[in-house]
Amino acid sequence: MTRSTEYTTGRRLECTGADCALLTKADLHSQRTMYFTIYERLVKCLTSGLGPDEMAATQPAKEFNPQWGEQSAFVTLAFKSLWGHYAPDG
Repeated sequence: MTRSTEYTTGRRLECTGADCALLTKADLHSQRTMYFTIYERLVKCLTSGLGPDEMAATQPAKEFNPQWGEQSAFVTLAFKSLWGHYAPDG
């Protein structure tokens, strides 16, 4: 990952990965908002006692599909990774 930052103004932040376009601070903020929105929805599903199939039916990332594509594999893996931390004991 390459990072370019100007700390004096706080206005320029650019990050690039090995195979992605240049990201601005606004792009990173947008991605962070998306990830936290999905995270909050997944935690709500977990604490409600939903399983992976039931969670998938809620489509927690539906509004992000136009920009990022179909995300069912991503949200299913994310959901399963949170299982031990947030699922109610039963």
